[in-house]
Amino acid sequence: MQLRTFAEQVLFGQSLEEKLSFPKAPIVDTHPGAPVKTPTKLPRPANLQLNESGIQVPPPRLHQLNQDQERGKLLHFFCNHELLATELMALVLLKFPDAPPSFRQGVLHTLKEEQIHTQLYIHRMQQCGIHFGELPVNGYFWKTIAPMHDPLDYVTRLSLTFEQANLDYSKSYARVFAEMGDAQTSKILEKIYLDEIEHVGFGLKWFRQWKARETSDWSAFKAKLQFPLSPSRAKGPDFNADARRKVGLDATFIDELSLFSQSKGRTPNVYYFNPLAELEWAQSSPHSPTADAHTQCVEQDLANIPIFLAKRDDIALVRKRPRRTFLKKLQAAGFELPEIIVTAGDWNTQFERKINTLRPWAWTPSACHTLRPLFERNTQTHSRSSSLAPTSKHLFDKTWSARWLKTQLDTQWQPIDDLLPADAIGQSASSLAEALHLIDQFRARGYSDSVLKAPFGLAGRNQQRLLNREPLAGAKLQWAEKIIAQQSCILVEPWLQRVIDFSAQYESTDTGTRFLGITRLHNTAQGQFTAASTHSLNRNLTPDVRQFIYSRQAGRPWILHFFARVCGAALNQALLALNYTGPVGIDAFIYRTADNRLKLKPVVEINPRYTMGRVALEMQTVAQNRRPATFAITALKSIQKMGFRDFSHYTRQQMARYPLELNAQSKIRYGFIPLNDPDVAKNLLMTYQVGGQP
Repeated sequence: MQLRTFAEQVLFGQSLEEKLSFPKAPIVDTHPGAPVKTPTKLPRPANLQLNESGIQVPPPRLHQLNQDQERGKLLHFFCNHELLATELMALVLLKFPDAPPSFRQGVLHTLKEEQIHTQLYIHRMQQCGIHFGELPVNGYFWKTIAPMHDPLDYVTRLSLTFEQANLDYSKSYARVFAEMGDAQTSKILEKIYLDEIEHVGFGLKWFRQWKARETSDWSAFKAKLQFPLSPSRAKGPDFNADARRKVGLDATFIDELSLFSQSKGRTPNVYYFNPLAELEWAQSSPHSPTADAHTQCVEQDLANIPIFLAKRDDIALVRKRPRRTFLKKLQAAGFELPEIIVTAGDWNTQFERKINTLRPWAWTPSACHTLRPLFERNTQTHSRSSSLAPTSKHLFDKTWSARWLKTQLDTQWQPIDDLLPADAIGQSASSLAEALHLIDQFRARGYSDSVLKAPFGLAGRNQQRLLNREPLAGAKLQWAEKIIAQQSCILVEPWLQRVIDFSAQYESTDTGTRFLGITRLHNTAQGQFTAASTHSLNRNLTPDVRQFIYSRQAGRPWILHFFARVCGAALNQALLALNYTGPVGIDAFIYRTADNRLKLKPVVEINPRYTMGRVALEMQTVAQNRRPATFAITALKSIQKMGFRDFSHYTRQQMARYPLELNAQSKIRYGFIPLNDPDVAKNLLMTYQVGGQP
């Protein structure tokens, strides 16, 4: 029989018998014939027609596989894939008759094995009570591979993508069924796994022969795949590096694939880190603000933050891609990495698909400028994204936060006697004389310490304290004059004796503002952020502070109720009126009065952006449920004061002291891990610690 005749039987056959029968007589390839066009509709029996609307019956979950019916459904799902592979191999033989004879013979050999796989699945699923064709079948394989333009497309899409993914799925499910005591199904999957090693190896051989020799396997593979295909389709949840080494893939390819992420269906959100929003508004800069050495370090050393805000199917924009070795350590610690795209060169050309929402750290003119190429791909309106920048400037102003707090205390929150009194709220001064008058007023009320803040100040910076009735003079006086000249006013407020700091996190949408949770903040004596902890509200507290937090609601902190309900409702009204949507954080603290009473200052400032507290809250997904965890940012000079040479020395010691322990669900039960590369970080190190004393 001619190879062409056999391929036509498989591809155009209307029955399973035609598609799955292999001739006993020798097959020759002396008349390959003319190229055949891809059929507009794949010929199949009526009960196996491809469902254009997608899968209607999803594969069963692992815990359901102890039931025969559910096992049969899973095998039905696998069986369709094997039949599609058989038909696609027939198509490649007919579509490219001029391909090298040894390639065509290799495809024929693989096709025969795919027929056997299909038959094995059919027989086993029948024993489980399911007949092939009684459930809808999906045509994704056909839709994405059949339009191939050349044999290189074929080996890239089928051999190195879908068959490579089966190195993970077949081995993983073989183990699952073996553990369940289903040796028969496990044996089938083990055979398919061993065959797939050979099939992927065959594809790799020809891929290397046809790709550009100067291009690495990984670069060529990634470039050859076109959306909706991506390297994400070439792997399963249980990544089998050993199988890929047996195939002959190199270490770089295996590492890059294990780290690669791209959404397989959900429209992704795009995260972008622009931490200098306050500085940008203070300078009224149309693009990137002028940053000093400290703020440049913030941008560079904390650039990984979008990776921890994004989910697996999202996109994190970064200025420089972290080293592969470092990303592997994050992955080994249980972090599900998003798709990482470097914003260098013509980076926006990598977006060939719709995106859901744009999620910069803060909406500013520079963020709009950077993300503008993506506005047209955003499923939300372009104008909505652009309009958020001026709205966020209004909210960034610390004088607005002070006025809003006073309004709430004078009206809605007046009955709550555990809140700070209205006379302790900061006020703005538009001149130096007015600032001095406010300082005198606060001192007359019994507040001996004062703090002057720039309306737009970054992370506890741009403020000056006057302790023990210190006069405003010298460098502090010059600073105040400069801020008033640059920002038109200055905020003057009492400096209170902080006991514990909080950060309440919200997400504002078109339909309302949602409370996400509270993180405990650890700040320096000057009020600058060092760390944020989750599930640690009542740890290391004195008895009177614990009683203050829990007194109003037995067993539950009343502060949690206040921020979730009372403050959340008021914030919702304000944000809806301003038409702002996006992340919002409110900094607050408990302080001790001069007569030793405890009070809550519910609003220190409102941040219309992501905050470090929000980062800590989002990172709870990698920690074992309810375990206390701490996200910290440590300066180089701080660890040097502890006696460490550099960040690498410090992290090695901390990881030895708090070794990582993951539970069965790959969540961190205990341990310490750096979040930016300690071998690369210059001045700031991000870390995450679950359990233990931070």
